[in-house]
Amino acid sequence: MSPDKQNIKLSTPVWKQLLSIRRTAPIVFYTMMIYMAAELITVFILPQIIPDHYYLRLYLHEHAIERTEIFLNNEDPFNQSDELLGWQNRPNSQHDNWKVDKYGARTTFTVSKQPTRPIRILFLGSSLINGGPQISVENSISALIEDSVTEAVNFGVMRYSLDQSYLAYREELYEFQPRVLVVELPREPTGGLINQYIPFRHPEAHGMPFLKPRFEINSGRLNLIPLPPRHMFDSLLDNSELLCWLEVHDGYFGKFEEFKKFGILPISRLFWHGYEMIEKKIHFSRGNEEGAALLKKIMTALVEDAAAKNTHIIFLSYPHQADTYIPRWRSLFPDYYGLRIEELSAPGFEIIDCREILRRSGRPAYELYQADMRHMTPIANKLIAVKLKEKISDILSE
Repeated sequence: MSPDKQNIKLSTPVWKQLLSIRRTAPIVFYTMMIYMAAELITVFILPQIIPDHYYLRLYLHEHAIERTEIFLNNEDPFNQSDELLGWQNRPNSQHDNWKVDKYGARTTFTVSKQPTRPIRILFLGSSLINGGPQISVENSISALIEDSVTEAVNFGVMRYSLDQSYLAYREELYEFQPRVLVVELPREPTGGLINQYIPFRHPEAHGMPFLKPRFEINSGRLNLIPLPPRHMFDSLLDNSELLCWLEVHDGYFGKFEEFKKFGILPISRLFWHGYEMIEKKIHFSRGNEEGAALLKKIMTALVEDAAAKNTHIIFLSYPHQADTYIPRWRSLFPDYYGLRIEELSAPGFEIIDCREILRRSGRPAYELYQADMRHMTPIANKLIAVKLKEKISDILSE
């Protein structure tokens, strides 16, 4: 092709080049047009027509649908339904290293509501604080602080948020009469506080597609948004009644709305996943404004409720592996984990920062973190337990 003809071709508008494809390759052209029309219809029209519960069947992993049915039939071997909290550890359940007692707690002794040693410590939080299913009770942080005068009862429940821990203590667990409550602060403690349906916040949580309560701040006070009526959950995949509830009450419902538009066809799904990855890298661990306000309010309420019962609170802040061993690209962004610790320490909350303990140990990541880069190994638990035991001693001697 001569240079003049090549320049003419390069200067031809794109729309004219596309029209030329219609003449030279009509099958390719009309296939492209039909697909583009399908994308537009999928994004702008179908979400207005198709009921949400049909989209939910596409949104949920097949395993999540199966686990939902198992949970609703009360056949989940590790969790059972709870009208207040959404779910609890199933009492006396056991599988490999995972074992809980008749109260659903991980303990090294037979527990009663009346303490059997001078100092009783209660642990509240998620699997981060109960150790997870990969380690034995004896290697959990709670077991590692025990001695002849100290006993520990670990009420950590998989995927609990701080609001559930607060509710559990306020309504039930205060009866165990602890002198100290050790309460987990996860890497990003705000997101769970605006969430009700776990798969909207954690789509990967196929094994625990559960509902939880949450709080909102109304006229400066905490107002409980309870679990929706049970019949809504029972008919989750058959009608959209529950989804209408979640649209109002779940701060992550927008993620489901995005899926309805961009998660169905491959090209829009590809761009959507790309956007999601970038958004996560930019906003990792930063939290959100509503959740941040709730976090401080719930922490304050928990401290005040415990103080009224002569119980002290220690918050145990758990970092992700990427917060402890910061990747090079992360140095371009603020240290949101560290900033949150500073912000929460200012009002006087008693916080132990596990990141500093792990860093000072000088040990490599593979010795301190399990494969998921979130849960701690027995080595890390021992390091944290030493610092926690010192803090408990200081508080009780004041």
